[in-house]
Amino acid sequence: MKKAKAPQSIQEKAYSYLRGKILSGELAPGAALSEVSIARELGNSRGPLREAIRRLRGEGFLQQTPSGGSVVVDFSRRDVAEL
Repeated sequence: MKKAKAPQSIQEKAYSYLRGKILSGELAPGAALSEVSIARELGNSRGPLREAIRRLRGEGFLQQTPSGGSVVVDFSRRDVAEL
């Protein structure tokens, strides 16, 4: 009997959503993230989204701005190939 796949957490869904947008180029290098609008797109609160953003910063996809926001990092071709 196949085991049912555990449902993704809200934080995991936010992480996958943002990572996908960054890798597809939908969120261009240098683009500032709006937590409010992304949370609205996902239909959830900003808490899980903030956790996803922290994770993406740790992985080098996002960079924190002096004002506390986040922007998409500009990847080289080599970086993209490694991903």
